Amino acid sequence: MASKTMHHVVIGSDTYEIVDEQGRATAATNTQDITALKEDISKIEPGLSDDAKTALLNCFQHVAWTDEHGQTYYNALESALYADSYPKITAKFNPGLNVIYTDDTLDSLKQYLTVKYYETEESIGTVIASASYSLSGSLVEGASTVFVSYSGLTTSFVIDGVVDYYNIWHWSMANGDFSVRSGTIDYWINETKVRYTFRASWDTRRGVTAPKGLLPYRVWGTDADMTPYYPIPIPKDANKVTISITPNTQYIYTQVMHVSNGNVTRITSKGWTQGTTEVTFDKDENNAVFFNTKYDSDGSTYPTDPTEITIAFEEV
Repeated sequence: MASKTMHHVVIGSDTYEIVDEQGRATAATNTQDITALKEDISKIEPGLSDDAKTALLNCFQHVAWTDEHGQTYYNALESALYADSYPKITAKFNPGLNVIYTDDTLDSLKQYLTVKYYETEESIGTVIASASYSLSGSLVEGASTVFVSYSGLTTSFVIDGVVDYYNIWHWSMANGDFSVRSGTIDYWINETKVRYTFRASWDTRRGVTAPKGLLPYRVWGTDADMTPYYPIPIPKDANKVTISITPNTQYIYTQVMHVSNGNVTRITSKGWTQGTTEVTFDKDENNAVFFNTKYDSDGSTYPTDPTEITIAFEEV
């Protein structure tokens, strides 16, 4: 086996380890490393000399990156080292109250992003059209770094609080996480087609729907998807769900499903239960839960919708 040559780069108080080509670049293998480097660089006073910056960039130019984003990381580091150099671009991200999810496309972020180009230090900045710059990086749960590239220039911004929609453990109807809709959700079997479906809206029961998910409901007896109506996705490590309804005089009927390649398999179900119900099942990826509610044991009318439904997943 060929030997690995180890190098170390000291920036501020931190040491970053680099392995040259017969090994791997363990420094800057992801965006967090670049962010850490940028933070350390910003603390250095009076700053690195141009020779030091060139030497540092040369180090990173000759490492073997662990993924295809190596050049982007390099460009971001270069931008951080020469933050006071021109021309340059800046990026300000402001999603407001909108939640960013791990499965959102990078291009969908552009609606919240303002990118400006500065020719010189005296420039007031020109807003760059969203179609003129590109985004790269990955959205991960928690904090994510996204890179912006325009005309050979690169900068980056950090998104805090990115949510993995398919691994949310607590849901509340009152908080707007999902809603109830007139009609009965059911498990429809028709020849080889097996899907969860929604009966006609005149049904006196209520079905719970989420705004996105693994596979949308279908209109009962058809192949028509009912986007944007979905069941609640179950976290991959969960094997128990507890559902409570307010007022607790109302009833819940629950089914747990597994989704694979557009097909649905029922894992388990729990009959009508008043107030609170609990269901256990085997943990797996791509599981979903849907349930119906009814006003009373008879279920022939629904004069008052529930004011709250909570869903709590557990690993037991």
